[in-house]
Amino acid sequence: MDIAPGIYEHFKGGRYRVLMTASHTETHEAIVVYVSLDILGEVWARPLSVWNETVQWPDGFTRPRFIPVRPVQFSLSSSLAEPPSVR
Repeated sequence: MDIAPGIYEHFKGGRYRVLMTASHTETHEAIVVYVSLDILGEVWARPLSVWNETVQWPDGFTRPRFIPVRPVQFSLSSSLAEPPSVR
């Protein structure tokens, strides 16, 4: 299962942009690769199983660890999958 590219909010309040999903080289576990929108230069990777976990938010409600804020049209993983054009 892939995570849709877009902007997500973490239950602790940070905002992140999902770049792609990837596979762990040895276990083939699905990994979500994302960047912080709050702190420039921070790139993170988290197992999809952990990304999708439900946790208790500060308001006391249980929700997914990350909730989508808005989709984005560009996906780095889709552009990497396309071969470069030959001129």
